[in-house]
Amino acid sequence: MLQRLRKLPWLQVLPGVGRIRALRPGTDAHVGVLVDAFAAFALLDAELSTLEADLILDMLRSAFPEVDHGWLGRRLQKAVRNPRPLQGLAIELKNKFDDTGKLALGLQLFTLVDAAGRSERNRTSFEVFMRRLGQPAYGTAILREMRGDAGEVPDDELPFERLIFGREQADVLLPPAAAEHEFRVYRAGDLILVRNTGVAPLWIRGRSVQSGAFLRMRERQPLVVPGWVLSHEDVVFFLDAKRTGSTPTIYLETGEAGLTAERTRSRQSALRVSFGLEARVEALRRTARRCLRI
Repeated sequence: MLQRLRKLPWLQVLPGVGRIRALRPGTDAHVGVLVDAFAAFALLDAELSTLEADLILDMLRSAFPEVDHGWLGRRLQKAVRNPRPLQGLAIELKNKFDDTGKLALGLQLFTLVDAAGRSERNRTSFEVFMRRLGQPAYGTAILREMRGDAGEVPDDELPFERLIFGREQADVLLPPAAAEHEFRVYRAGDLILVRNTGVAPLWIRGRSVQSGAFLRMRERQPLVVPGWVLSHEDVVFFLDAKRTGSTPTIYLETGEAGLTAERTRSRQSALRVSFGLEARVEALRRTARRCLRI
């Protein structure tokens, strides 16, 4: 197996790479343990695919953007060659994360469980890991949501935020051109994870996310479906709107130049437009039909 792994392009140690940057205490001090944990999960089936390796490196680069990427690749190579037992890793990580961090870690680890084929052994190992991490309820909730074999899980029973984009029974409706697309967004802390639940691929930062696959969404990297381009800020807006129930409002008033948007209502306001998971338009006074075209 190790001979196969050494042939994977992402595992090659690049020549000429400078000295490994020292990890500062605190935030980055446990990155090596995280690499070991991700590698151990990916190796549960005794194989590590390029897809799994890409997932691991993408998650680590997102979580630790200031850590040298070459070092992460070499550290993953070391973890693959000398895998550590999951139980010990969970105990080591237990006191390094708060509850939100453990939830985000669990969501990211599940992407490896999923990529490895969703076997019962992998699911059981995931549940044991989350129990030793001190949050068995998080592991149960993640598996219940991702398996989808127990019906739709109510939002108030999930420890993480969930937002459903689709055409029917969705939080946010997609345009008609995206009839074959559906996806879910999960948030825990600063982690935003996109899961493609439709039949057609999504595009995030130029990468194709196939049906059933996951990808972490980061700032300045849009999500594209036919008829709509969603920025990271758009997704955060929808998540906040669902969590808080807030609906920002603007008022449109007519004038010689047409319609003007204002934050507060005035005597000239003709329309009130509220934005949340959907847009609501309310006429405030009788106006000429041409003025209502927005």
